[in-house]
Amino acid sequence: MRNLRENLDSSRLKIIYKMNKNTENKITIASKALTKVMRPLVRMLINLGIDFKDFSEIAKRIYLKESVGILNEDSKEVTSSALSMVSGIHRKDTSSFLKNPNVESSSTTVGASAAMGFVSEWITNPDYLNDCKKPSPLIYSARGIDEKSFTTLSSRVIKDIRPRAVLDELLRLDLVQFQDEIVSLKEEAFIPKTDFNEKLNFFSKNISEHVQAAATNVQSEQPPYFERSAVHDGLNEEDIKQIDAYVRDKGMDLLKDAYRMAEELASKNEQIDKHKLRHITLGIFLNHGKNDQEK
Repeated sequence: MRNLRENLDSSRLKIIYKMNKNTENKITIASKALTKVMRPLVRMLINLGIDFKDFSEIAKRIYLKESVGILNEDSKEVTSSALSMVSGIHRKDTSSFLKNPNVESSSTTVGASAAMGFVSEWITNPDYLNDCKKPSPLIYSARGIDEKSFTTLSSRVIKDIRPRAVLDELLRLDLVQFQDEIVSLKEEAFIPKTDFNEKLNFFSKNISEHVQAAATNVQSEQPPYFERSAVHDGLNEEDIKQIDAYVRDKGMDLLKDAYRMAEELASKNEQIDKHKLRHITLGIFLNHGKNDQEK
């Protein structure tokens, strides 16, 4: 009897070990894939002035909201402990989230990063505006006690980052000009661009739809969504131009044909409850880079 119990215990340990190894392998593989996917996104975020602190707050709230969705789908009670277990986020944060699930963190609002927070102060503080209510150019370093300067404003708004580092970041983001020790805010820094907003709306819609389809395919034994790509190297600049023109022509034809088909089919469903209907997104893209570019 004792031998039987020892054999059963040994078998359980082997099963648990195998499960843990499978989980570790999945996490390792997924982490490598995620790193590859995130690199161009992180590069874009840095260029937009969204730093790691901002991104981590955004990611935290997404983790919490998606974890709530998973618990609801499994008909499980959404408690602070359950939310912490699913998301891996500390119970202090899950408790705070459950109290105010629809309140966005202040770090996720526009202008939350250090550089943009500085710009927000510059364009709203009356002490730093001229008679036309526009941001006054600032001397980099004050020569007198009462003189307004870039360094004094920076030290007041961003206490833990050196003014020179703030200036370098604003220059990198192309928000200011720096000449003869004078820092001037560019007009584009405080006048929103409609085309930029449209680009981001287009980006978020297309990428989220593609990622949703791709993520579903990864998690399904029989991928339900069509997702294919053609990859080829050894091409020169002229080759790329020819392929680009071909894809734009044929791609638009495909999109138009698919849209016309969808229009015809949707016209037959006008009497059906719209909550029972579905939508489609068909996307086409072409990317190109150097052969030695990290894949």
